[in-house]
Amino acid sequence: MPECERKRAEAEKQELLESSFVRLSDEAILAVDRVRKALHRLKNALLVAENDKAQPDKVLRAFGGHLNEFIIVPSARYVKKGRQRNTARTPGCFTYEPPHGVVWTDG
Repeated sequence: MPECERKRAEAEKQELLESSFVRLSDEAILAVDRVRKALHRLKNALLVAENDKAQPDKVLRAFGGHLNEFIIVPSARYVKKGRQRNTARTPGCFTYEPPHGVVWTDG
């Protein structure tokens, strides 16, 4: 194969790869946005949850507060130019910062 054809083919390949990555990135950003909105809706519903006697459900409301304090707020700390960045500085990710003294182990 002549060198000029090889270079042209390589350029076309690179262009296709880049356009696919942009499309996947846009879809990923939209998916993250949908998850973020769903998480906010869940949190908001939990914060006003009532039991079957129309009284505040302390457990569900506390969990809503936990979601807000340890996932939603830490994940939104690094929002910049419309793209979400968590404490790991990874775009489109959520982070969980556990309460002081909580240690997770594999097991």
